[in-house]
Amino acid sequence: MRKVGVIGAGMTLFRRRLQETGKEMCFEATKMALDSAGLTRADIDMVVNGTAPDAFDGVHMKGEYLLDGCGGYRKPYTRVFTGGGTGVFSSIAGWWHVASGLADAVLVVNEEKMS
Repeated sequence: MRKVGVIGAGMTLFRRRLQETGKEMCFEATKMALDSAGLTRADIDMVVNGTAPDAFDGVHMKGEYLLDGCGGYRKPYTRVFTGGGTGVFSSIAGWWHVASGLADAVLVVNEEKMS
C-alpha cells in the first residue's frame, strides 16, 4: 500500500444559510480546498462525496445533484452516506482509493444542509 496524506482543506462557515444551496456550499468548500493545496480540478483523479441520507434535507438523489458542485463532473465519483459516520467514512474511502493505487489525488467533499 502507498502512503497517503492530506494536502489541502476548505470549509464553509457554520451559519444560517437560507439562500445558498448545498451544491453552492460544496463548490465553495471545494474551491478553498483546491486553492489551499495549489491544485486545480484537472489534477484530481476522482471525487468522494459524503452526505447525509437524502430525506434529511429534502433533496433526493443528492449524489447526482451535488456531483458538479463537488468537482466530480467527468470524474470517477463515489457518494458515501453511513449515518453519523459519514464524515469519517468518506475520508477513509478517499484514503482507500489512493492507498490502493487506484488514484493519485482524490478530492473528498462532505456536505450537509438541513432543511
